[in-house]
Amino acid sequence: MADSTNRRGFLRALVRNAGEAIADVAGATRDEQPEPPKPPERQPQPEGAVVASAAPLLRQAPPVTRTLSLEEVLDLAAEEGLEARRDALRDLARTSTRLTPALEAPATSTIGRAEATAHRDGTVATVADIDLTDPALPAGVLPDSGRLVVRIVVPRRAAVARCGRAQVSVALGEATPEGLPVRLSTEVTFPRVWATPVQALGLDDDEHERYVRLRERVAELQGVPADDDGADGVARHHLLGYPTETSGAMPLMCELVARGLDPETSPAEVSAEVAGASARWRLLLQLTQAERSGVILGTGVTRLFLWISRDRLARHDLSEVWAIAR
Repeated sequence: MADSTNRRGFLRALVRNAGEAIADVAGATRDEQPEPPKPPERQPQPEGAVVASAAPLLRQAPPVTRTLSLEEVLDLAAEEGLEARRDALRDLARTSTRLTPALEAPATSTIGRAEATAHRDGTVATVADIDLTDPALPAGVLPDSGRLVVRIVVPRRAAVARCGRAQVSVALGEATPEGLPVRLSTEVTFPRVWATPVQALGLDDDEHERYVRLRERVAELQGVPADDDGADGVARHHLLGYPTETSGAMPLMCELVARGLDPETSPAEVSAEVAGASARWRLLLQLTQAERSGVILGTGVTRLFLWISRDRLARHDLSEVWAIAR
């Protein structure tokens, strides 16, 4: 009898210790980043759900502190000795709206999937809900009323597709906040000096250095760093502008898939006509998976880039948008 009692006591202690160990592990992997709003606790996951492993804590890209006008930027170009490139620089300059965690004031835009269903697969997930009436958005580039709602397909028991169609629409009425609340701030941006459109200008060595300095000055005056690489380890989310990456391959991928061709086709096998047509693609939205600050996109995603053609963007036609997961 005593042996039986001892065994029961041992089992109770074992179960209690196991529960404490599980709690310790959960506490060790819980998001602890102080800046963004703390997301709600995750709910138990359904059987078969794809659950991501513990993610690194990413450094948050800062908001813009001052938005330069295009004319101010072109005046800076003249100061840098690039006056002869004024028209080309005007064409290269693009406004970009950063999406950074809202720490104080209420926010009307959100990014990332709802925490309660963030790891559910086999669904269509909303990854952004942007208030198009926000005064920080540049005038005329996007529709000026409603909410820009972006959805992607999350396959069942598989990673998000490397290149697939996104569902983008303008919704009316009040938003139902589900993701991470973000504030909007807009900057003027230029592509990296090694980007295809800059290389097409045929800058000489002196102009090359002047362009780099111009880009750094424009960023510095707007209170943000000039990203010259892929910004690994940085939570970088923005609308419009240029993608934070270094390959330059995504416009061609969009052109190929829009024509019903394999987006993974080697550039060496692509005709000059198709390659030239790829210049029409524009970045619509970039999101970074940052689980520990509340931005969850899907399994196998580091960044998600959404692209739209220049003509469709100009007429606010959101019927063909391609999502590329990296």
